[in-house]
Amino acid sequence: MRPDLARIPYVDGILTAEQVADSAASIAAMQEPWGAIPWTTGEHVDIWNHVEGAMAMLVGGQVEAAERAYAWIPTMQRADGSFPMKIVGGQPADERGDVNMTAYVAVGLWHHWLVRRDITFVREHWPMVRAALGWVVAQQVPWGGLNYTPTEDYCLLTGNSSIYQSLRAGVALADLLDDPQPEWELAGGRLGHAVREHRDLFEDKSTYSMDWYYPVLGGAVRGQAAFDLLQTRWDEFVVPGMGIHCVDTNPWVTGAETCELAMALDLLGDHRRALS
Repeated sequence: MRPDLARIPYVDGILTAEQVADSAASIAAMQEPWGAIPWTTGEHVDIWNHVEGAMAMLVGGQVEAAERAYAWIPTMQRADGSFPMKIVGGQPADERGDVNMTAYVAVGLWHHWLVRRDITFVREHWPMVRAALGWVVAQQVPWGGLNYTPTEDYCLLTGNSSIYQSLRAGVALADLLDDPQPEWELAGGRLGHAVREHRDLFEDKSTYSMDWYYPVLGGAVRGQAAFDLLQTRWDEFVVPGMGIHCVDTNPWVTGAETCELAMALDLLGDHRRALS
């Protein structure tokens, strides 16, 4: 059944509700029977991209498929709160726990609340988020960053910027449910300071555009500092009229990074450049 297009978001002159619905339907068509969303048919699943797919299906009118995706997530959660980095056929294919991927379940649940306002759904999935973020904050290093995995002692700026957003979502959920999590607030404060003031301490991945705009997209850098940060490498990554490079050494532009930069600009109120 085609979803009610009146409930689906659109951007005048750029993206119609029909196109959003079609995109969500294409994701649902790749969903595995148990609810997982792979990178593409037959490929592996990771929790971060799985949550992205669930959020897309939700706003695109595929509510049942989105909620089936969320129902699958706790089945892969381990006793310590983490998730395997890669999952194939419903089984772990890479046992490492990616800290950013594990944290992102909080963003997904907060997004579901903002879209559906279903408090029963939030309460049902809150234990999963609470366990995940409890494990995440335990990975924080003294200067505020969080390691890529517990066994790899370096911190990624893009991933940490995403974790900052996840911690904020987790705190918002905790407030909603009157279940305070002060350790998440403290961890988020330390992490935000690290992203704003100590980017030199993160692993150097500056050839990737994500390391340029993600501190803004994740919410750690705001106001004039955010505009200044985006200006520093605008001409290196942005191809006018097309999009942005994924990597500054390659000539092509990529859809995902272009959309994320547009969202970062929109967060700052720079709607003109976001739409262009």
